Amino acid sequence: MQREIYGVAIEWPLEVIQAYIPVLLKIVGGDGEVSDAEWDYLLGRGRAMGIPDELLHSWTRIDHREVDLKAAVQRLYEVAGSDGSYAFLYDAIKVSSADGYHESERALLLAAAETLEIPLALVQQIEALVRVEEQVRRMRVELLYPQRTKFHQDQDQGQDQG
Repeated sequence: MQREIYGVAIEWPLEVIQAYIPVLLKIVGGDGEVSDAEWDYLLGRGRAMGIPDELLHSWTRIDHREVDLKAAVQRLYEVAGSDGSYAFLYDAIKVSSADGYHESERALLLAAAETLEIPLALVQQIEALVRVEEQVRRMRVELLYPQRTKFHQDQDQGQDQG
């Protein structure tokens, strides 16, 4: 999954993961909460990337309301050496979109981007990428399963991402 999405497949150092998650949760919780749909998406994505369950579940103890976004973003870039890396923006949009990408989440995303002097035009391109990916996902499902199966019934809810 990592190689397909990010172009690399590595085992992320614990220090980077621990700096990354508060940033992500702060943005995703920008609408007041990290919803069940957002948690499900985030934890599922983490599992698919090989992050151990113990570490995944430790994320639920982070209070996104207490995270200082500017300091957390700066810390992420310090430990990851991520100048020129915008994957956290993409991930935040993807996870936020699990229950609809809210304007308050977007405001925090833009604040994080501004902290790192990431141009608004680049953020908008990443947002457009996520929208296109959702359109492609829908097309794939419609083509592969023109008649919904019993397995799709529970999965159809929560898939409207904007």
